[in-house]
Amino acid sequence: MKKIFAVVASLFLAHSVFAQGKLSFSDSKVSGEIPAGWEIIYIDSTVSFYIFAPEKENDSFRENITVTHEQLPSGQKYTTQLYIDALLTNLKVLCPDLEVVDSGKDWIIYNITVSGIKVRQYGKVIIKKNNATFICASADPNDFDNYKDIFNEIVASIK
Repeated sequence: MKKIFAVVASLFLAHSVFAQGKLSFSDSKVSGEIPAGWEIIYIDSTVSFYIFAPEKENDSFRENITVTHEQLPSGQKYTTQLYIDALLTNLKVLCPDLEVVDSGKDWIIYNITVSGIKVRQYGKVIIKKNNATFICASADPNDFDNYKDIFNEIVASIK
């Protein structure tokens, strides 16, 4: 889990694509779609994709989605709830102000402060065998509801 947070900051061996209509994306573990105007950056690391909302004038935060993959240790049965619990444990160390807003079987919405910026994040976990995919959508807490439907659409497209 710790490597997820260390890798998120790195942008190496990446290239960017802007969607002109619906744009399909995939790697060896997942595939999905983004709407027109959104940008996707492919990364050669455990973070496979950074997906960015179109830039808005005078916007202090560019809404985004990250898709990360993690190989889970063999010999142990992982559930989405165990993964979310481990995520929250790690996040509380990095972001002591973490506040859980809502959660479900395989998803969670929480507020954190990162580098002095308040962020609301929607995280969804997909576990297939010993591989976990974590999809994290981030927005300014005041704008989150404006992006919730598009976040849900993109996240639902990821298989």
